[in-house]
Amino acid sequence: MQWVHTGDVKPENGAAYVRNPEIDEGGDFSAEIIECIPETNVGGDEKRHLLRQGTVFLPRKSFKDALATVGARIDGNHIVRPGHHGSDERYAADSPEGLLELFHAAHAYGSIEAEIEVVVQIGADQDYDQDRKFTGERCIFYHDSALESIIEQLMDAFDYPHGKPKARLLEVEEALEEGMSP
Repeated sequence: MQWVHTGDVKPENGAAYVRNPEIDEGGDFSAEIIECIPETNVGGDEKRHLLRQGTVFLPRKSFKDALATVGARIDGNHIVRPGHHGSDERYAADSPEGLLELFHAAHAYGSIEAEIEVVVQIGADQDYDQDRKFTGERCIFYHDSALESIIEQLMDAFDYPHGKPKARLLEVEEALEEGMSP
């Protein structure tokens, strides 16, 4: 299955890409994830992003609580959530819509096992930038580089059809010795 973008319309505001969501024979949910977290979430600069890759896992016994975090519920083998026009929407838990709803629930519930792979910056440092919040190695790309193109170059097996030109790497900066680390 191809990666599906489930985050903000603008990936720079935060994005999660999901692939291969499934409910296994034991009834547990899992999926692959690549996530982009803006450094502004921790008081950093808007041009820096944390990229992490891993899995989302949600045991069947946690479906009820996890779905409640996104305003949905489980009803037998169906997921029920409020619709946009008032009436409830029902999806089979193993349908594409149901699996996507389980992904949102697992993500909100904090069931992600992913490592931060890289700190990415789009555009060179400026005097007015916020101080760096993370000390890890930083890949700096030219201004106007598309985040999807950067993710494609840096993350394993990311083949999201973004149609953006290839991002150009400006430099790779060594990790700092002091401060928070990813």
